Amino acid sequence: MKKYFGLSQSFLMLTASCIAGCVLSASPSRAATFSSSETSLVFTGFSQSPSDAFTNTTANSITTSEEGKVEAISDATAFIETESPIAINSSFSLANGESKNYMGLASSKSELRGIFNIEEKTLFSFNFIANLTLSAAIDSYPGENAQASGEISFGLFDVNRNKKLDFFNASSGLTTTNDNDFVNYNKQGDITLDYPFTISNFGGWEESAQISVAGFYEGYFDTKTTLALVAFTNNQVKVSAPEPRNGIALLFLSNTILFGIKSKRRSRVIAVANIFKQREQEIGNSE
Repeated sequence: MKKYFGLSQSFLMLTASCIAGCVLSASPSRAATFSSSETSLVFTGFSQSPSDAFTNTTANSITTSEEGKVEAISDATAFIETESPIAINSSFSLANGESKNYMGLASSKSELRGIFNIEEKTLFSFNFIANLTLSAAIDSYPGENAQASGEISFGLFDVNRNKKLDFFNASSGLTTTNDNDFVNYNKQGDITLDYPFTISNFGGWEESAQISVAGFYEGYFDTKTTLALVAFTNNQVKVSAPEPRNGIALLFLSNTILFGIKSKRRSRVIAVANIFKQREQEIGNSE
């Protein structure tokens, strides 16, 4: 397994700018309240292909308004390519509103599972890139509220023994009404992180947070093992000013808007993953 410490920092910046572009292209000019949560998790460089794969996504948006204007948008993508293996999880939620007596909620989640049949005395490895970006903003206080949270996680499990072997997790949360903002990440087992960094702006009426991590997994198996890679991303956002007293929540998803956002985000995430694969091949050829 090659350790790509040299290219990870620049690649993280590229991925971060990609995600920022997705958020900006999806959101209108910031209204009285605004919140967004964007996550992406890309796996490349698998030492072998999965024997089986599963993906699942969910996206929900709810709006309630008595006097104001409010919108909420969610999107999620998950897929595994078994030939020249690559796997991608990404999800996105956004809400904004203006005037008074409204509430907007949005949530999204992507999940993937890959099954790998590892032979005895075999080294199994892969690379990964994880990014989480949050923002929350209001125009006045008290009365207006914006919240955003997100999580990225993956783990490796010995299926036959029903045992977790290794894991990585990153999470963050923002709320404009109190000081319970946080950003953190952790890992366990044979996972190596390459120069992870966090950026946060807590407090005040405009808050933001970002976690960007590159790394790799490298594990040696003495005996035959059925290994499961389970990964997910999760996002929640909320805006209100204040929450309506008597409004009835309306569930809606605009297929036209969601299709446009999904197409742009999917193509950008795939483009970033392909750049990483190309750089891996260039480094491999030069050694």
